[in-house]
Amino acid sequence: MRNRFIYCFENITLLFILNITFFGCEDYIEIDPPQTEIVSEIIFSDDISATFAMNGVYVLMRNNDAIFNSGLEIFTGLTSDELNNESSSIIDYIEFNANEIQPDNTSIFNRFWQNAYQIINNANGIIEGVIDNDQLTPEVRDQLLGEALFIRAYTHFYLVNLFDEVPFVETTDLEVNANTSKQSVTNIYNRLIEDLIQAKTLMADGFEFAGGTRVRANKDAATALLARIYLYTENWVLAEQNATQVINTGLFGLETDLNNVFIATSNEAIWQLGSEDDGQTRLGLIFPITIFGAGNFVNLGATSLTDEFLMAFEENDLRFQNWIGANSSNQSYPVKYKNSTSLSIGNTGIPENIILLRLAEQYLIRAEALAQQNDITGAQADINAIRNRAGLSDTTANTQQTILDAIMQERRIELFAEGGHRWLDLIRTEKATEVLSPLKPLWDNTDVFWPIPEIELLNNSNLEPQNPGY
Repeated sequence: MRNRFIYCFENITLLFILNITFFGCEDYIEIDPPQTEIVSEIIFSDDISATFAMNGVYVLMRNNDAIFNSGLEIFTGLTSDELNNESSSIIDYIEFNANEIQPDNTSIFNRFWQNAYQIINNANGIIEGVIDNDQLTPEVRDQLLGEALFIRAYTHFYLVNLFDEVPFVETTDLEVNANTSKQSVTNIYNRLIEDLIQAKTLMADGFEFAGGTRVRANKDAATALLARIYLYTENWVLAEQNATQVINTGLFGLETDLNNVFIATSNEAIWQLGSEDDGQTRLGLIFPITIFGAGNFVNLGATSLTDEFLMAFEENDLRFQNWIGANSSNQSYPVKYKNSTSLSIGNTGIPENIILLRLAEQYLIRAEALAQQNDITGAQADINAIRNRAGLSDTTANTQQTILDAIMQERRIELFAEGGHRWLDLIRTEKATEVLSPLKPLWDNTDVFWPIPEIELLNNSNLEPQNPGY
């Protein structure tokens, strides 16, 4: 991380001066007061102010250029087999879609590396501000500490899966962060598990602490992320156990109407980010293809779903009917989110939030974990829960390998254009080259990980060497 430490804000009444690695004053975050940066001895002196600080981390996560606000969906979709690039002028889109990402690519640095470590450093500031803090009520202190640990783990999870070995940042010390080194993937996963296990013991059950909304993480969010991490690390027993805990809480259920999966009141949502503007989302804006003039695409809506992806749907799949749209040129795009921040694209009037964890993934995690333990019947039941909701008949897969193949198919369809799942699934199952090399002329085996931003290597030699192939 570069040694630039001051954030600049407009129109805020509290300045949170945490000892965190921030980035230059040309970088602004649009937030409502008083949700971001503080004098720590003031802000962590009472429950309300400390909660404002936590809310500021969530605001940073949903910022327009954030990794978690359309970044994963667009850029992993382009690098995988989900999305076509439809722009001849957006360099970032061209590089990602061709899997020829340059180390000086602006999105790699701004959206994925810089923003992710900003989120992590803010979370670390919360951890340092609330831990052993006797000025906060124990319930609030524990909840905020758990949320910060969870967000630190969630963000590191994506960094290690996109870039391979990366720094694990656990302090706000400027000198330490400016000279940090990469850690092994195994070490990082061990730290994520440690953070999440602690978070589970600290965070609340239910959503009463958040006024009934699901825009702040609770114990189930930590459990759901643990289930995913155990799946990725091939700990099938613990992946099954944690997914089962989430499924059996009674707080969540698969929405019977697919159009309700991504709304703010979705019963399927385990954790959401609040919408940017009265229930409208950037994900509702970023995908619909808008053409101006003689076929020139604007920066938004410059992608379309690939033919390979569209052909993967079974006949009469309700997800095709409800989650895919098309423009007048018969180019298809995701419409999981119906509400756009642009009135010209349209809104349903039903508020939506950005969903980062939902119940359907937990069924698919448990199905895969059960299949890996050769529990064919259990895996079939979980696959069928997802298939039947989509209007499809029960799976015909009845061996371990066919069940695993069926699960990957359901993950591809159910989780498309969502959280980078397709790209990460291709990498973790070592199927990326097999699937993508026939589709992408410039594909190379080393493309499975993105380059460490060049500017970071120049400022911190401890991040060497660059990832292979760059």
